[in-house]
Amino acid sequence: ALGIGASAALALVAAGQAVKVDPAVPPEAACLIGCGVMAGFGAIVNTAGVRRGDTVFLRNARDTTIQTGLLRNGQLSVFLRFNTYDFRKVPADSFTHFYPRGWRTGTYTYTPPRARNDGWTVGRARDVGMSEEKLAAMVQTLVNSSVDSASNYRLHGILVARHGKLVLEEYFFGEHADKPHDTRSASKTLVTVVLGAAMQAGMKVGPAMPVFATMGETSPDPRKRAMTVRHLLTMTSGLDCDDGSSEYHAGSEDNLTNQDTLPDWLRVVVGLNMIRDPGAKAVYCSIDPFLAGEVLARATGRSFPDLAWELVGAPLQMGRYTITLTPVGDSYMGGGARFLPRDFMKLAQVYANGGMWNGRRILSEAWIRESVEPRF
Repeated sequence: ALGIGASAALALVAAGQAVKVDPAVPPEAACLIGCGVMAGFGAIVNTAGVRRGDTVFLRNARDTTIQTGLLRNGQLSVFLRFNTYDFRKVPADSFTHFYPRGWRTGTYTYTPPRARNDGWTVGRARDVGMSEEKLAAMVQTLVNSSVDSASNYRLHGILVARHGKLVLEEYFFGEHADKPHDTRSASKTLVTVVLGAAMQAGMKVGPAMPVFATMGETSPDPRKRAMTVRHLLTMTSGLDCDDGSSEYHAGSEDNLTNQDTLPDWLRVVVGLNMIRDPGAKAVYCSIDPFLAGEVLARATGRSFPDLAWELVGAPLQMGRYTITLTPVGDSYMGGGARFLPRDFMKLAQVYANGGMWNGRRILSEAWIRESVEPRF
């Protein structure tokens, strides 16, 4: 569903989950799934804890132990997918970011976003034809939403812009406007935006660039030699990768990023086998935008972070943001870049504006059309 850049048309609405340790958990535990740490481990919510000495056995409704923890000095430490997290009980009536606004329930009155020196024009929803009452009712529902199950939707923040004006900006569970937010796989789109901006700036790059020739690589496999950046951006590279498959694929994101014996992830990717022709089938594969970002860097002689700042970050008046690096310093554009929510939403506004931001052309109209064209 990525197209070349379809996810850039999404405003930031990021979800997360929290683990509940009765009666509540401290603020630092409020982003476990939201930060991508606990995906697939939501069964811990509403579990029973059985203590034997200092060991606590967390059991599900079928009385099966799903994890153990260590309870010492009032602190429960539990290992949850790659990291250990510490929990302490707080009184049931305490303010805690386990709840959307710190308390079990609350009231909300519509308030327009605060003006900042970040390029956004702010305004009231009614001035752009939106119902402030409906927006208030929506936020009120979120404020009082249930938190007793991992299946409940836990919004970190919601921003709404219409006709180029930001008219709603609300945060929950301790998130706030000044915190760079993990945009997960939505940040894959930054590669498409930077490529389009580089083309607009006159750099000799484009989606037809051959991947392996540009990287200075040779291969006896003609399918590798035929692979272009367009194949990477549409996730049709044909490389041995499938992030959603239960079968083993050497290039799948978890297999690449969760090992520590091969720190040069880029060398691993270019060395993967081909399992189909480029363009034959779209398969969700995070290494494709990763490789695309490095091809763009190689073609321009610039690091991807430098290109992103020069062509997108600075022109869009962005504040601080982070791009994940591999163990050897390459830019991993498979996801996980962190942006201030208002800044990340600018990518959507640029697409809505046909490539413009505050009178400055960032992307061509032709690239906008091409990058959101349905393909698979």
